[in-house]
Amino acid sequence: MASFMIWGEPDSKLRLASYSATTKGEKARITIVVETVDFRQLGYALAELAEVRAAQVARLAPPAKTNPKQKPLALPPPPLRLMKSEE
Repeated sequence: MASFMIWGEPDSKLRLASYSATTKGEKARITIVVETVDFRQLGYALAELAEVRAAQVARLAPPAKTNPKQKPLALPPPPLRLMKSEE
């Protein structure tokens, strides 16, 4: 299950730079800016965010339609006419 968890430690290499919130109509948006000098931590954070995004997109996507048997797009080739050889 992919979800958001926000936590921080004073000695973490991922540091909270800033945060803000805006609203528009019935929706609210939270913007969080995180800084790091450790590229492994950067990769880990991006991988976790990508996992959350993929789970959300998969949940919202309509189920794929499956056709049990597709109709042929062209006529089948005619049967071969074999000629008897006369010896």
